[in-house]
Amino acid sequence: MTVPMRYSRATEEFDAFLRDAQIHMDTATRHQTYQGVYGTLIVFRRRLMVQQVIDFAAVLPAVLGAILVSDWDTREPPRPFESREAMTSEVLAVRQDHNLAPRSVISDVAAAMRGHVDPIAFDQCLQRLGPDSMAFWGAPD
Repeated sequence: MTVPMRYSRATEEFDAFLRDAQIHMDTATRHQTYQGVYGTLIVFRRRLMVQQVIDFAAVLPAVLGAILVSDWDTREPPRPFESREAMTSEVLAVRQDHNLAPRSVISDVAAAMRGHVDPIAFDQCLQRLGPDSMAFWGAPD
C-alpha cells in the first residue's frame, strides 16, 4: 500500500495553509500566524465532545488535525459556545504572551481553512456538529 497523500504531503499542505492564513490574518511572521491558528483550533475543540473532535479532525489536513488534538485533556467537559467576541478573546488568551493575532482571527482562520479542506466533507461534518459549529467556521446556510 502506498502512503496516503494526506500524510505524504502533510508538510507541504501545512505550509500552504499557513501562507494563506498569514495573508488572511495579516500577521508579520509564520510564528504569529501559527499562534492564531492554534488558538482558534483549541477554542473550537473546547466546545466539542470527544467523538466530535475526532470527526472534525478527520476532515482537516493531517497537521491541522494533529494540532487540534495536541495537548488535549479529554476529561475536560465541553464549554458552551459563546459570542464571537467572547470566543475571540479566548483565542487571544491562548499562549497570550506569544499570540499577536488580530481580533478577526477566527474568521481569518476559517477563510484560510476553507481553501484547504474538501468543502463538501467539511460542511457535512459541521452540519452534524450543529449550528454553533457552522457559525464558528462560517459555514454556508
